[in-house]
This record gives sequence, structure tokens and C-alpha cells, in this order.
Amino acid sequence: SNVLYKKIINIIDERIINTKNSNISSEEYSSLTSEINALINEIDNFLPNDKKHLIYQLEELFSNQEQLAEKFMYMQGFKDGIDLKDK
Repeated sequence: SNVLYKKIINIIDERIINTKNSNISSEEYSSLTSEINALINEIDNFLPNDKKHLIYQLEELFSNQEQLAEKFMYMQGFKDGIDLKDK
């Protein structure tokens, strides 16, 4: 049962990565990423050198938050799929 759980988690992690990689190729995702990067660069230009690290910390936090949200949504979809299968 613990082995099955670990296999499921590995499959979920792999599918999240694959989904994210397929999203990266979409034009809309690429466009938004370009806009975000341009804005981050603009903000970075206004920051004094001793505060530039803050923008990178913010980027890292946003990235971590996005990963958690994607994992949660995938897990919820996985649970919903199991529930539908059992009905």
C-alpha cells in the first residue's frame, strides 16, 4: 500500500511536469511569461543594488506557489477521477 502510494505520487509529479512543459509551448503562456519577465526587469532596474535580491525572492515564491497550486489541482482531479470510477 505504501509502495502503491509512492508510485502514484511519482506518476502525479511526472504528469505535472509534462503538463507544465506542454503549457510552456502554448503561445498564450509564452506571451504571459514574456510580459512578466519584462515587468520584473523594469522593476529590477528601479531597485537599488542592495534590494535587487527581493525581486528574485518574489519570483521564487510565485514559482513555488504555482507549483503547489498545480499539484493540488492535479491531485483533486485524480481524486475526482477515482470517485467517478467507483460510481
